[in-house]
Amino acid sequence: ETLDPKHQALLPTDGAVFAPKCLVLLSRRLIPWIAERCLSILHTLSMSPQSLPIERYVHHLVSEIPFPPPRGLPVEFILGDQKIFIPTSRPAQLPVLHFPFHL
Repeated sequence: ETLDPKHQALLPTDGAVFAPKCLVLLSRRLIPWIAERCLSILHTLSMSPQSLPIERYVHHLVSEIPFPPPRGLPVEFILGDQKIFIPTSRPAQLPVLHFPFHL
């Protein structure tokens, strides 16, 4: 199907097509403020020119960052240009939740 000239003018001339992306982080570990911060950093990275594709940052985040074991050392890593710290927990400690109390 061909487009009318009005819509044809909206297409890029170099053949590049852009599509929206959606990223959802799922985890068995419930530390929402870390997930929120990582998604915010990934969004910032996706909106600025980078030498690496955004998928490389996502791979680094989900495949190469270990979760700290109970009573182990906390994990610190860099995503983009920001340092993120994942605290460790004690086995008898309840999970730390950080939910905003908005109604």
